[in-house]
Amino acid sequence: MIINPSMSEPRFHFDRSIELSKYMEVVWICGWMLHSHYKFSDYLTDKHQIRVIGKGSIHRKWRGIWDKLIFTCNTAQYIKQENPDVILVYSSMFAFLIPIIAPHHKYILQLFTTNVSPSKLRNIFWDAWEKIIMLPYSKFFVQTPELIEMYRIKADACHIVTWGMKPISSNIKEFKSIQLLYIGTLNFRRVHETVTGLKLFRQMHPDASVQYSIIGKGNAEHVRLLNDEIRKNSLEDIVKYYGYLPNDEILPFFEKCNVGVSYVPITPYYTDVIVTKTVEYLLSGMVVVATDTNKNREAINDQNGVLIPDNPQGFADGLEKVYSRLTAYDSSLIMEGAKGWNVEFQIRTSIVPILKSISSK
Repeated sequence: MIINPSMSEPRFHFDRSIELSKYMEVVWICGWMLHSHYKFSDYLTDKHQIRVIGKGSIHRKWRGIWDKLIFTCNTAQYIKQENPDVILVYSSMFAFLIPIIAPHHKYILQLFTTNVSPSKLRNIFWDAWEKIIMLPYSKFFVQTPELIEMYRIKADACHIVTWGMKPISSNIKEFKSIQLLYIGTLNFRRVHETVTGLKLFRQMHPDASVQYSIIGKGNAEHVRLLNDEIRKNSLEDIVKYYGYLPNDEILPFFEKCNVGVSYVPITPYYTDVIVTKTVEYLLSGMVVVATDTNKNREAINDQNGVLIPDNPQGFADGLEKVYSRLTAYDSSLIMEGAKGWNVEFQIRTSIVPILKSISSK
């Protein structure tokens, strides 16, 4: 059983659990689908069931907190009725209540990155709250060894798991021009700096053939920063911002684009986290221009991309390196080198053995 109150992007979750259902029955307990483009019913199979406990759309602010509390309590009551073998709980505001209300089950808490707000006070508060959430749990899933240290958990209580990703495109890319793609949130990522960097690159190479597609949503301030930077640098014909797009509409971009932009700030709360977009680009055979975080450094090499500082000049210099090597890149070799991140491989070789081991104890 997997518990997650709010489902954001199905490809980050259901692609993995559907693969897992090839080996064992999976039942999700969910509250709400955050994007109206998707329906829970689209992801049902005989061995992949979804129990939706939330009603309507989740409210915002204080009403939303109340919604999550009610969801958590109802979920605990449902667990008492079903008695699952193993319960994987996605960390959320009231997740600590589930083992208290429904004790004597084999629980695992799935931990994600520590809080990533630029506000230090907010980070301190929510990281402290996460420690409270963790108290009733004795087993944890984490993405990286560094997160064990950040959360100060005993190593023998943790399983380091990489769920992997499903390739979005299998199209072999050509490298005759630079077709850039950024996909992901705009919030606190400073994506507008990549537009500034592109302008600097074009000043050095005015005849270079470049297009840049940006997909993702953000709050009004971050969207304004991006659009202002596009206009200020007169790049309206080159840089296109599409806003949020559902899964079925992002495929054409992964088919045509050949250079992925993995631009996250190099900060303590990002540097040791696996960047999902880096993995998605590599699995789709794209070269990656990635900021020089610890985890990007483990994935990027001369054959599949470049590492850069998190500033406009760094992005420009990264494009310069890609441009100078453009015809030497091989999309099929990039895909082959990334196969260890493939969801089928990770589920079969890592997740299934861990879950079976926990279940049998």
